[in-house]
Amino acid sequence: MSINISTVFNILKQEVKNGKASVLTYSELSQAYYDYTGVYHEPHGSWDAVLGKINNWLYTKNAPPISAIVILKGKNEPGGGFWGCSPNVPNRPKTEEEKIIVWMKILEDIGMYDWQNVTLSPTVRIAVTPT
Repeated sequence: MSINISTVFNILKQEVKNGKASVLTYSELSQAYYDYTGVYHEPHGSWDAVLGKINNWLYTKNAPPISAIVILKGKNEPGGGFWGCSPNVPNRPKTEEEKIIVWMKILEDIGMYDWQNVTLSPTVRIAVTPT
């Protein structure tokens, strides 16, 4: 089964409004994807490759890594697969304080970026193994 990256990207873009990026959990991403497509993917293990691919594509457009808005439920931070997933995402900072500062700056950059004309082709897909 494959995940339509364009759909995921559009879900993420909808979370950026009025210069502010709202966060959503992996569970909420799974539900939003289901609401759009009728296909459910588990929150854990389904999204890392897709989100990394989106961030790598965004890097080629000089755009910030929008997947920073996807967070772990109960932790209020991106999953471990986020850090270092693409050239526009630094490796995981050494301290919790540094991690929060870097993440908040990325969220600010996402909020300030003009996403209106950034689109992914609807035919871009990535194969995932069912969990």
